[in-house]
Amino acid sequence: VEIIKQIYFKYRDELIFGNLYFVADSKEKFDIVKMLYPNIHCVLCDQHNIENLIKKIGEFNVKKFDIVYSNPPYNNNIDLRILNSIFESSQNIIFIHPSNFMFSQNVDKFSFLKDTYKNSKYLQSVNLFWGNELFEIQIFVPLCITYWSKNKINEKIKVNDLAFSKTSFECTLEDM
Repeated sequence: VEIIKQIYFKYRDELIFGNLYFVADSKEKFDIVKMLYPNIHCVLCDQHNIENLIKKIGEFNVKKFDIVYSNPPYNNNIDLRILNSIFESSQNIIFIHPSNFMFSQNVDKFSFLKDTYKNSKYLQSVNLFWGNELFEIQIFVPLCITYWSKNKINEKIKVNDLAFSKTSFECTLEDM
């Protein structure tokens, strides 16, 4: 809901509001968006599984999206399954999800799962941060905001590490 609010107020003069879509994961969020932003297409998807989410997105009857912003459910790697599915329908994706897919057993060393995650070549940037207090959750790895773009195969990934080293750097997948 906060993302919709930010987009709505920041870009309201530039947006074609008939082309904004929101998948709510609770009746409360659905009602808020429908009430405050009536020009935004909204569906309710309160069953957190990939099949139901794909079905709900299909109800929009849209084949491609310019940008997808997502804060998916985190359990059972649903976030990565949703991310893979979204790659078929969008050129640009901004995702908020746990960073465990980026790390080996030793959390001190990045080891992006490039061999098992086919879309890793489109990862453009990663912002790592501790999100337990912010989102009132309990996970044991930092959250990350990842930006993926199918418009460009990455040469360098920009990493803003607010979780561990408090630094920013660029690296290749091989460096991770």
